[in-house]
Amino acid sequence: EINHPGRAIRAAMILKGIRLTEVAARCAVSPSAVSRVVARQSRSRKIEGEICRLVGQKRRELFPASSGSRARTVRKSTFQPPEAA
Repeated sequence: EINHPGRAIRAAMILKGIRLTEVAARCAVSPSAVSRVVARQSRSRKIEGEICRLVGQKRRELFPASSGSRARTVRKSTFQPPEAA
């Protein structure tokens, strides 16, 4: 799909000469993890931040839905079930 959000991210990386393997090495993750973030199939603040830093754009420009969007933020639950009496 031409308007896929991942294409804009990938295009910005290509224009700056940034490879998935470079981002992966800097973040100590696999290239496939970076690929999933670029394709918007997965989220990682570390990977998103490194891509933005290397490309020279703000997170809200490249990853608009993940910048401050609490609806998509996954948080660890602090729920404690009541103890049985």
